[in-house]
Amino acid sequence: MVSLEHYLDTSYSPDREFVDGVVVERDVGERPHSRVPDLCVTLSDPREDVLTRPPFLCVEILQRESATDLFEKLGEYGAMGVPHVWVIDPRTRHAFTYVGSERQRITAPSLSAGDISIPLEEVFFHL
Repeated sequence: MVSLEHYLDTSYSPDREFVDGVVVERDVGERPHSRVPDLCVTLSDPREDVLTRPPFLCVEILQRESATDLFEKLGEYGAMGVPHVWVIDPRTRHAFTYVGSERQRITAPSLSAGDISIPLEEVFFHL
């Protein structure tokens, strides 16, 4: 077990992450990819390097990670209180939202979270 303060004051090579008091190797997959979201949106400057309060939106872009890893990440976002989670699958060109453990496939032309709205056509154009 390691304290959060010790983790933040220590440099790791290769990079490591802090999970429940344990420093673990980051799952980097085929591209830099780990337990941190692919995209994270906050409504204001969090004024901290490691978020301790839930961001407004987390976005995961599916790669070849296992479903178990993905569901674990989604569970962590839910436990942290993240109000909006999007999962984008560029291979099938499907998008989903998650609230708690509830998954909903997006059939509307846009992904939305509060005042943020992005046309799916644009999302998939850039992937």
